[in-house]
Amino acid sequence: MEAKTLSPKRQKANIQNEKWIRGKVKTKVLVADDDSLVLDIISFALEETGKYEVLHAPDGEEALATFVSDPQICIVISDVNMPKMGGLELLKAIRAQDSKIPFLVMSGNVDKAVAVSALALGATSFMSKDKGFFESIAIWVNRWAPENGEMASPH
Repeated sequence: MEAKTLSPKRQKANIQNEKWIRGKVKTKVLVADDDSLVLDIISFALEETGKYEVLHAPDGEEALATFVSDPQICIVISDVNMPKMGGLELLKAIRAQDSKIPFLVMSGNVDKAVAVSALALGATSFMSKDKGFFESIAIWVNRWAPENGEMASPH
């Protein structure tokens, strides 16, 4: 996949982010899911660590608008099936703006074709919403979060 040029707004945010010191500024994680319970549990699992600020979106359209308006977002997590704009469409739209931001696609319906499509479109990972899912999310986010003030994504 060819790297995309970052907008001036995202370039400026990248410079600001490089100055951040881990622990003083929380890593912003955008979570898109139309299930409010899933949003609440993921938020709790991440925010209780004290390292993450979680932004919510009930659909892909709102998630995209949030992503575009907040260049400090470092990680995106999205459900596949949502109203207005699904997770794969959201992935395409975000990849058009930022080819490297860690992007996790999740689904309650395990379908190999969907997982393969997500990865082919540039998802960092695909995860099914099964037993142990919420613990796995926290581990995944810790894996892809910025380390020692460095950005996980160039924006």
